[in-house]
Amino acid sequence: MKNLAIILAFVLLAGCSVVAKDESSLVTEAKPDLPETKVEQRLMMLGKWYGDLPTKEGGRKQWTIERSTDGTYRIDFLITKNDGTTQQSSEAGHWGVAGDIYFSMYRGAIDNGQFYPSNPSDPYNYDAYNITRLTKESFEYQNIDSGNKYTVKKVSTNFTLDDSE
Repeated sequence: MKNLAIILAFVLLAGCSVVAKDESSLVTEAKPDLPETKVEQRLMMLGKWYGDLPTKEGGRKQWTIERSTDGTYRIDFLITKNDGTTQQSSEAGHWGVAGDIYFSMYRGAIDNGQFYPSNPSDPYNYDAYNITRLTKESFEYQNIDSGNKYTVKKVSTNFTLDDSE
């Protein structure tokens, strides 16, 4: 019985000991400053960009996206179907970059200058992309959910989809 009491006391005292933390599991008290390379990365993404890719259905998807310093974007699409018919649409939202992840939050559609807000609780309106390559002239990224890969090239602010071939 005495041995059982000693063992029980030992187990209880062992449970009270402090376990040393691994250095990799420690966090900073405040968010650390961004490295200069990450600040430059965000600055490179600003402005107007043009993309042009074939669709799986045999058509063509063209778009321009303009990202602003305030974290908003506007994207204009021109879809050409395989029968030659076209469809245009525009949307607006918020964008950001964290590490090597580019993300967007669709806030609504634009039709004839009128903004039609989306449902912010709809998870479909949020996208995240792995940044594959980013330079001042081109940007390659891949949608994490769909796997679709996109490449856009920097264009002047007065470039429109009508200027494309």
